[in-house]
Amino acid sequence: MSIDLKIITLTEVPTAVVRGDAIMADQLTDFYDHAFSSVFAALTSLGIQPTGPAFGLYTAMEQGEVPTFGLEVGVPVSAPLAESIHLPGHDPVHGSILPGGRVATTSHRGNYAGLSHAWTEFLNEAQTQGLVPADPMWEVYVTEPSPEADPNSMVTELYFSLK
Repeated sequence: MSIDLKIITLTEVPTAVVRGDAIMADQLTDFYDHAFSSVFAALTSLGIQPTGPAFGLYTAMEQGEVPTFGLEVGVPVSAPLAESIHLPGHDPVHGSILPGGRVATTSHRGNYAGLSHAWTEFLNEAQTQGLVPADPMWEVYVTEPSPEADPNSMVTELYFSLK
C-alpha cells in the first residue's frame, strides 16, 4: 500500500458528539451505531443539519491485553452546541471540536476492515518522514456507509495532529 501523506493546516470545527471511554475493539461497531443514532436524533430535534461527513475522533488508546479506546463520534455543525442534548432512549450528545492546527492526513479507499492496516501504514510513513504524531487522531467517513455501498469504493480520511 502506498501512502500519500500530506501536511495541512486546519481550522477548528464545532461538532456534536457522543463520548465513550474504554471502548473495546470488538465494541466499536455497536458504539458507532448507537452514537450516530443519538447524534442524528438530537440534531433533528433541534432542526440542526450536519455541515460535513461523520467522523470518529480517538481521544485515548490503551494497549493492554484488550486494547481500549476513548472516542468522540459525531458530525460537524455550524455553531457550538449551547448545551448537551439528552433524549430518552439515546446517549447524551455534547458539543466538542475537531482540532485545528498542523496535521498529517491521508485517504484510505476500501472497507472499514482495512482501516487498522491503513493506520499502521500511515503512522509508519509519518515516522519515515520524521513526523511526530500528537493526540488526537481521527477518521472522517467521506463515503456514507449504506447497505448498497460497494465496500471497496468507501473513502475514509485519516488525520493526526503534529507535535
